[in-house]
Amino acid sequence: TVTVRDEQDGTVNIADIVDYDNDDNAADMLFVATASPASTTIESGVELHIWTLDTFDPNGTITTNVTGGDFHVSTSSVAYIDTGDSDIGRDVLVDTGATLNIDADTVVRGGDATTSGTGIIANTAGTPTLILHGTGQIGGGTGFITIYDLVIGNATATAVTTLSSSATSTTDIAVGTGSTFNVNSNLFIDGGDLTTAGTGIINYASGAPTVDIDNTGTLGGGTGGITF
Repeated sequence: TVTVRDEQDGTVNIADIVDYDNDDNAADMLFVATASPASTTIESGVELHIWTLDTFDPNGTITTNVTGGDFHVSTSSVAYIDTGDSDIGRDVLVDTGATLNIDADTVVRGGDATTSGTGIIANTAGTPTLILHGTGQIGGGTGFITIYDLVIGNATATAVTTLSSSATSTTDIAVGTGSTFNVNSNLFIDGGDLTTAGTGIINYASGAPTVDIDNTGTLGGGTGGITF
């Protein structure tokens, strides 16, 4: 695990960690950080873990590996994905009391963007797209979830995504061909589009969720079924 922690002011960005990384100590420093353009890449099999009560505001890109590369925002901490496109190789985990702000384009290859307890996923700036691959869920806790733009599966990989907590998409949601979106909690789409491509499916597996679509847009578009 690579743990992000600051015992002085509680806030860490990539500029704080560039001076001592894998290039300086390959055995213990399981990441590489660069100053310009700002980026950090975590080694295979390693989780990026934000320490309780601390803030990680990278001001650059984050890349974790498909093997063990979770991005874990621990209890009552705050993290941002901002400035540059980020690639989370495995899952996003947001613990109770924690907040993850997705403010730049992000792909999550493990399929999960989960919350526990009062954990929150938010969008505070920018017009980012969150792309999900693999099989997993959005939410799971009681905290609110706001995603600017959501893509479930694309030309790179398919996805089976289950919405497990109430969520809002500020703009639109697109389900790619061969992918499935199970809407098991209330969903609010402010941009107007809930689209499918090819054999993409929109379904619900449990509960009695409400889907509220505002503005003018498209429902469906592909050949896959849509069931609410």
